[in-house]
Amino acid sequence: MKILDSATHYGKATKILHWIRLLFLVWLLILVKTSYINLHKAFGIIFFVFVVGTIVWRIINVNPKTVKTNVVERNIQVLIYFLMYFLLFFMPIVGYLSSFKAINFGFFILPSIYELQWVDPFFNNVLFIDKYTFRYLMQLIHTDIMVISLYLLVGIHVLAVVFNHFVRKNGNIKHMM
Repeated sequence: MKILDSATHYGKATKILHWIRLLFLVWLLILVKTSYINLHKAFGIIFFVFVVGTIVWRIINVNPKTVKTNVVERNIQVLIYFLMYFLLFFMPIVGYLSSFKAINFGFFILPSIYELQWVDPFFNNVLFIDKYTFRYLMQLIHTDIMVISLYLLVGIHVLAVVFNHFVRKNGNIKHMM
């Protein structure tokens, strides 16, 4: 199997990146549900770096045409992928902005943006909102809007894979295995 994608198949690197993203998301969900919020934050930042690398990989790599679909289905697929990558990119940023505490990685500490001297004047004079309200909005967006949206999009993605595999029997699932 080739490392790079071809015009018709995903390469080994893309497949590995795909499954690592899934493992990351499951791990982040487990951490937040088990009250290991500091680990959740640290892995969220690491996940952000990983997602940026994945986006760069997708930009510089070939995008294979795996299964023939009609124009409407293809446009829906492109929209779902775009929205998933949008959320995967911005969720860690919004999550970081929703935290008043620094994130300790063990070997370095990422300070909270709210600890910086210029933050209060910026929020009060530019955004016309206090940092507590802004943090609350970021937390609301991160946990109530982005997470639920990502669950829905991943669910649609999984349903499409299952539909293609069991109903259409087009072998689409083999492209990521």
